[in-house]
Amino acid sequence: MTNSRTSLYWKCRDAYKRAERVLVEKLKQAEDASVLLQLGQVKLALEDSAEAEKFLLRAIDMNNEAPEAYASLGVVFMRKDRYESAIECFEDSLKRDPDNLTVRSNLAEAYLKAKKVDRAEAEYKKILEITSGHVESLIGLGEVYTAMAEDGDGDLYASAIDYFTRGKNLGESGEGSKKLKKKELAALLYSRGYARIKLYETPKIRRDEAQRFSAERDFSECVRNDSQHHKARRALEKIQARNSRFSADSLRERVGPWFIAIMAFSILILTQAKFFFDFPKAHQPASIAQQPALKATTIEQLASAIKAEKTEAPQAANPGEKGDGGTLSAGYYALLTFGSLIFMVAGLYLPQILKLKVAGIELEKSSIDQIGTGGTLGIRK
Repeated sequence: MTNSRTSLYWKCRDAYKRAERVLVEKLKQAEDASVLLQLGQVKLALEDSAEAEKFLLRAIDMNNEAPEAYASLGVVFMRKDRYESAIECFEDSLKRDPDNLTVRSNLAEAYLKAKKVDRAEAEYKKILEITSGHVESLIGLGEVYTAMAEDGDGDLYASAIDYFTRGKNLGESGEGSKKLKKKELAALLYSRGYARIKLYETPKIRRDEAQRFSAERDFSECVRNDSQHHKARRALEKIQARNSRFSADSLRERVGPWFIAIMAFSILILTQAKFFFDFPKAHQPASIAQQPALKATTIEQLASAIKAEKTEAPQAANPGEKGDGGTLSAGYYALLTFGSLIFMVAGLYLPQILKLKVAGIELEKSSIDQIGTGGTLGIRK
């Protein structure tokens, strides 16, 4: 497979070289704008940006109404990282051919490279309003929202993932504007995996572990499509190292909080039952029929019954005191109820955040725990 691709590459290069020689001969006979344009495009295909720029500028000097010349020159400037010059060229091309979606997509990419993300978003959306199957614009919007998320709006990573997924599905189906090649698909998968990791690392109450696992799959698939994609290999190694290193901590963090929360909930239920169900029983007087002293019919019998009741019956606990059959005071009730609620919240959320403040009480993880379970994976764009 590698040999066939290499052979095809050199065949194409030889064809461009032959075309270059033919065009140079024509140019010697007479300087023509169309010949200069074609020669500039051939040089661009041969990745000779300096020569391509020279011929394209000459073509524009002879005919400044050819949109193709401006579009090709814009590509030259993009390769030279001269994004502002590329924007001017693409805009000039669109003035002469406003329906060219490829040029409009290139303009949006130039805006993105020049950090003009709002204008890039607007251009990509214009294209999708015309045709929803433009794969390059779907992927481009994914890059736009990734850039916006990196500027501080972390929730936009989710939008980036959505557009990358739509672009991937359409590009693989062959029903969109283009069918993605393996290297293009690999680049897309890396971008989506990166967005997933950044969404996973975005500060929030609870991290979505599914995003980390999905990112791992994206990086793995990226490597399968492009074995030379070393950034994806490094990202994959970092995720796998994190998985093996913190597997025990992850289990502890999954089981421990629920254990604390369940125990706190149990105390809460017992407290409510004790307070509300024991309280009336402790203070309810015995009925007349239940009082053995009142069953007596003579003075002697009454005295004997009272004496027996004092020696045999247990004393009722005073209100507010703990003991057998006693009740909880309002103070104990509030303390146990509020304390169990705090521990329920702490058990569920404390492992996921660095600090949790409840009614002025601040709970903070130790620095060791922060290093062990927090932080980023260090995966770069």
